[in-house]
Amino acid sequence: MSGSMTAAQILSMADELVPNPFSTQIKLFLFNQIEQRIRIDTLGEAPVTVQTVTADSMTTSTCRLDERYLDVYLCWLKAQLYWNMGEYDVYENERAMFEAAWDRFERDVCYAEHMGTGGPETDGLSEAEANDLRALLAVYQTVTNADEEEY
Repeated sequence: MSGSMTAAQILSMADELVPNPFSTQIKLFLFNQIEQRIRIDTLGEAPVTVQTVTADSMTTSTCRLDERYLDVYLCWLKAQLYWNMGEYDVYENERAMFEAAWDRFERDVCYAEHMGTGGPETDGLSEAEANDLRALLAVYQTVTNADEEEY
């Protein structure tokens, strides 16, 4: 399952958290950087197949990740906004927060790949933990299978 939040919603949140002078086009450029990193680095998509969100599609294009990973988007955007405003100390803090959020996302993806689709791999887990694992696997499998249909 891809995220249900749109690029416009993410950018609006980032604007509320970090008032900034940048145009929507600049912020879309920054948003597309993290979307591409997700798709290429983690999900293994070829760079030539990665679509970008535009001003025309930002209210309808949903994020690759669901709300559990909202911090990946927001920390990335906040760090980049602070960097571009010359607030380097704040940037360093936000970058560290982004790296922590990114590491958690990648650990979840790697764990989902390692665990497979359930069954014997869920032995020893509580029902809630097994359900969480199944939900994560469903997100991972849907995201990796959704190529051109997203945008």
